[in-house]
Amino acid sequence: MFKLNKEYLLSFIVLIACMSVFFISPIAQDVSYHSFVDQRTLFNIPYFADVVSNLPYALVGIIGCIACYQQKLHLMSRSIGSYYVFFIGLILIAVGSSYYHSQPNNETLLWDRGAMVLSFMAFFHIIIAERISIKYGSFLLSLFLLLGITSVLYWFFTETQGRGDLRFYGLIQFLPMILIPLVLVIYRKKFTYDGLIWGVLIGYAMAKVCEIYDAEIFIALGGVMSGHTLKHLVSALGAACFLWALFIRKPYLHKEYNS
Repeated sequence: MFKLNKEYLLSFIVLIACMSVFFISPIAQDVSYHSFVDQRTLFNIPYFADVVSNLPYALVGIIGCIACYQQKLHLMSRSIGSYYVFFIGLILIAVGSSYYHSQPNNETLLWDRGAMVLSFMAFFHIIIAERISIKYGSFLLSLFLLLGITSVLYWFFTETQGRGDLRFYGLIQFLPMILIPLVLVIYRKKFTYDGLIWGVLIGYAMAKVCEIYDAEIFIALGGVMSGHTLKHLVSALGAACFLWALFIRKPYLHKEYNS
């Protein structure tokens, strides 16, 4: 009975969040979003700091992909595709975000956000597979990725039509951030060092704060680093925490580890 209650709770949150979207007016992309405070050029690279600070994403992604291939990580064996997508997504974030920051506009932002939803939705699926159930694993992963990419394409299409709408992208981005902590709290953990998973969430939350206070952080740090540059670093650090957990953790129950 308690298991059903947990599932009902999650379903209720998803239902309310999805319904709420339709009661919110369309949200266009704020043009000021592309105005980053640190616009310094170095080595002929515009917005140098915001561009090169994406390299840690690629580093974590490459290490993760190699470790997956060499079977050095402790994974849910029937959901290994999700881990690959997560790490490949990090590599694509490094490429897409660097491209965007070298010439920030809606057209280049499409590639940045497209890469982000791949990695983020894969992480969401990993949490569900590891904590709730691996059932319908491949189908759910495909569904999550499809919803993520569709939300980005929908936003971009509406922007080209002069009526930009970020509502569905916002739903895809923030609803998992509500569900994931809840799942981590109310469902039994199957691996040791599970606390490191929270590093992804903390890194994400800190990244959002840094993004909002881009200029203020730049001033506070004496022009050494902007909030947006710091955003890249802390979110990549969060991903690194998850990778480290995959290296060192052990399953509590072997049958659940491969279930």
